Amino acid sequence: MNDTDPFSAFVSAVNGIPLGKKWASGTATTSGSSTVTISGLSFRPSVILVARYAGGHSNYFQAGIIDNKIRNGTGFDTFNITNGSLFNSTNSQINSNGGVVETTGWGTGQNVYWLAYE
Repeated sequence: MNDTDPFSAFVSAVNGIPLGKKWASGTATTSGSSTVTISGLSFRPSVILVARYAGGHSNYFQAGIIDNKIRNGTGFDTFNITNGSLFNSTNSQINSNGGVVETTGWGTGQNVYWLAYE
């Protein structure tokens, strides 16, 4: 077979089809407004989760953002898993290659882990 063979071209095309949802993870630092910015992704995330270890036994703080277009077509929900709150945040957003998550009072310079899911 050669590159002009239709079956060979078909196999190449099928092998190039992406399977499953994309995801990415990494580390970041909170800004002065207690937000975490994730950028440079090759996809638009629908969910971004962030976590911060604060020392002690199982002492993690978690927050995240969900694109409400999944649920009701508009806006974003920001949530704080640590205290169970769900709130609207004007500081949180999702964009074409990442987003910003408000962490509700974690302060500036906090190291966090993040996970973004398509």
